[in-house]
Amino acid sequence: MPLYNISEAERLIDNIRAIRTIMPEVLARERQLANSKWFAYRFMSPLAATKLFAELYRKGVKAYVREHRDIEEAEKANGIADNIFSQPSGSLTQLWKARQRADEFCLPYDALIDFAFHFVGRRHWRSTPRPIQLFGSKNSDVAWPLEIEKYLGDHLPMALSRMSALPQYQTENYHDLSVQNEFREYVLEDLKSRSSSWSTKIANACVGKRHLPLRLARPLVPDAEWPAIASVIRTDLDVGLLNPPPEEHVAGISLAPACIGIPSARDESSSDCRSCPFNASCRSLGESAAKHLADRFGTASPLADARREYERKKRIERQKRFRERKKMGPLTGEAFA
Repeated sequence: MPLYNISEAERLIDNIRAIRTIMPEVLARERQLANSKWFAYRFMSPLAATKLFAELYRKGVKAYVREHRDIEEAEKANGIADNIFSQPSGSLTQLWKARQRADEFCLPYDALIDFAFHFVGRRHWRSTPRPIQLFGSKNSDVAWPLEIEKYLGDHLPMALSRMSALPQYQTENYHDLSVQNEFREYVLEDLKSRSSSWSTKIANACVGKRHLPLRLARPLVPDAEWPAIASVIRTDLDVGLLNPPPEEHVAGISLAPACIGIPSARDESSSDCRSCPFNASCRSLGESAAKHLADRFGTASPLADARREYERKKRIERQKRFRERKKMGPLTGEAFA
């Protein structure tokens, strides 16, 4: 099952579910995060990304409890409810915001979660960290950034090497999109800094995953070394040690940014929206989501309207209590006689 939507109908369903459970101001952040999140997640819907984050968080909780408490207790530990995505809740919003914060810092979810549980384990926290506490606490606002920077220095290269061969980055689907160009630059920088052999690095990036065309990697290699490198790659292909993925052509919604079709994330005055090649599709998807919700609930933003109605009733109740106290007049000692 791909980590991205393969049809606009799938993305529309994800967006509707997100709008029904997450407040508009939280969803509005998805536009800024679309271009900052880790490359493996940039084509996922925000709902799909949060579900992946939840799955990895649950695994982290189990591993933490297994190591620091009890094996049997670990089997029952989840950290978050199994049905957390079924309805709006503070826990779901906290989980969503934690995933967004990981996206803000371009963190692979598994690397962040592994580090966070290791971090709190060394400090003997009494309870497992909630999703938003994966980023430390007020008592670790100095130590946490320093520690994760050291951790990521070792683990980000591994995250890239473990990253699956996403078709959106493969050469047959290159469309000069900004995200594709940014990813190619990231891979090139990784090739320069990684200490393994050139044949291994180029075989993986250019052949094994086809994330980078050979013409871009070739200038990195000294001319005298290239014939030997090319010979090793050809031999590995011939004997089956190197198996390129089959070509998988994708288009349309599969290449769209994560924020596409979320009405509160869309801003016509934003340069991001104006320059986005998926602008028209975004508008259409957003209008479809709004129509679906309006037809079913009488409003395009049922969660926001429900909160406004709740706040209106609370305000009326406060005013009512105030008027009742005012009618009673000032309390004196006689009132308690």
